Amino acid sequence: MSGKPQEHGGDQDDLLEKIISDGLNRIDNPGQEQKPAPQEEPSPPPAEEEQKPPEKNKRSSVYIYLLILFGAAFMMLLLAYFVQQRNSETAISDLRNSMNLSRTELMEQIETLKAEKESLEKDMELQEEELTQAQERCEDERTEKLAYIDELTESQFYLSYSTALEFLERFCNERDYLMAAVIVENCDEYFNEKNREYVEAYRRVLPPQSGMYMELREEVFEKTGCMVLSEKEDGNGETTERPHIDAASGRYSGEAMRAARLLWNMIFSYFNRDLYRAGTQANALSADAGDLTALLYDGTFRPSTAALYEQIIKDLEEGGFVEPNEDSPE
Repeated sequence: MSGKPQEHGGDQDDLLEKIISDGLNRIDNPGQEQKPAPQEEPSPPPAEEEQKPPEKNKRSSVYIYLLILFGAAFMMLLLAYFVQQRNSETAISDLRNSMNLSRTELMEQIETLKAEKESLEKDMELQEEELTQAQERCEDERTEKLAYIDELTESQFYLSYSTALEFLERFCNERDYLMAAVIVENCDEYFNEKNREYVEAYRRVLPPQSGMYMELREEVFEKTGCMVLSEKEDGNGETTERPHIDAASGRYSGEAMRAARLLWNMIFSYFNRDLYRAGTQANALSADAGDLTALLYDGTFRPSTAALYEQIIKDLEEGGFVEPNEDSPE
């Protein structure tokens, strides 16, 4: 009794395995016809109550298989999701690190540019300050130069009219009225406000000096008898005047008047320290038509005037402004 039930149980297990195997084959190959299993020796038919459990087990196995497939698929999807999520996090982390690095570099560049800007601004301020100081120095130097020029001009003018007034008085005292007439002709604009060449700068002449000049001019007009006062009315209705020697009077020859003008220009330039121009006038005096210096010794000029000429020529020769003249009278 005990051995028979055990054999029947083994047959049931074989049958169950066969059914599961067939079910799996049908699921894997649904279009294929099932090959007939090899016939086995017929076994005694099982009882009805013993054949129902194998059907239930067959369905359970299929469900388990399907559940395993779905579980595996779900695990694959879940694994893929986690891998993708990790890759995304890695990429985002790299991007953030790159952004942080770029931002850090950018901030460093900004700070560097700010430092350079501040340095350039300081340099510009320093250069502007130096430029301002240089401009101030230039303006100060310009002001000093203008003041120096004004002072020099004033000194030169003072020397000019002082020289003219001094020699006018000297020639009048020595009765060399031809030389005095030339001075009046050339220098009247320094002292006479009515002279058409008179300018405001000449107002530096003091009234006593102007008065002295007008007295000497009147003497020259009286003694020479060849001075003429040309008058002219300007646009403002005022009358201007200018004295000059009248060649038509016949008092002095043309050569004498030319010699006197050259001689005065030489004297005036010499005593105003314009030695080059003085030398030019001296050369013109000796080289002009037949050597006008001969007139200095024929009674046209006073001996003191000739002595003054010789003194100036000697000084100009020593300075190299005129060539030595061996033929000049002693």
